[in-house]
Formats: sequence, structure tokens, C-alpha cells
Amino acid sequence: MQGLASGGDNRVTPFLKLKIMAKKKTHGGKRKSAGRKPVDDKKIAVTIYVKKSVIETLGIEVVKEKCYEALS
Repeated sequence: MQGLASGGDNRVTPFLKLKIMAKKKTHGGKRKSAGRKPVDDKKIAVTIYVKKSVIETLGIEVVKEKCYEALS
């Protein structure tokens, strides 16, 4: 492995190429009230594993409805 002082590879690596970019405006939109509205009770994604035989027997929509009913 050769270093730069010993006449090694003179290619410039990507992390050495820095560009100065203009700072973007971060006001969120043209309208004053644009953007996401605050929510009191946020939703969380949950993964539920169900046996294939249950889905084949009842159907995916029925299984989803039963899960929603159980959680409500």
C-alpha cells in the first residue's frame, strides 16, 4: 500500500470534493398554514403475522377487519 508521499495514487476521493451550496429557505410553503397539522394521538405501524391457512380460509379482508375489531 503506497501513501501519497511515496508517489502513490493521486486520485481525489469523493469525500474531499466539497461544494458550497446556497442555503435554502425552509419556511415550509407559500401559504402560511401549509404543512402537516399536529395530531394528538399519532398512529404507529404494526406488523402482525397470521398463519397462511387462516388467510386462505377467511380471506385477507376478513382477517384485517377482525384485527381492527380486536384492537378497537
